[in-house]
Amino acid sequence: KALEKEPDVLEAHTVAGEDCLLLKVVADTPLGMSERLRRIRALGPQVTTRTTVVLQTHFEKPGPSPFPTEVPIKKAKRR
Repeated sequence: KALEKEPDVLEAHTVAGEDCLLLKVVADTPLGMSERLRRIRALGPQVTTRTTVVLQTHFEKPGPSPFPTEVPIKKAKRR
């Protein structure tokens, strides 16, 4: 829940393997990325990070859901 409140964390994915989560985080400078990582690590003593920086994106495209049987979660309307 705390990661959802971070405006620069665009995506969070549970992954198989050594890591638990894969986050898509944006920053405009290396110093900005360092600050975002510091905030993420401050979420708890068990939080560690490993960083990979994308230097160039060759393409992105939407695809079909790998989980077509899942029903999208609808957000409740605020009144």
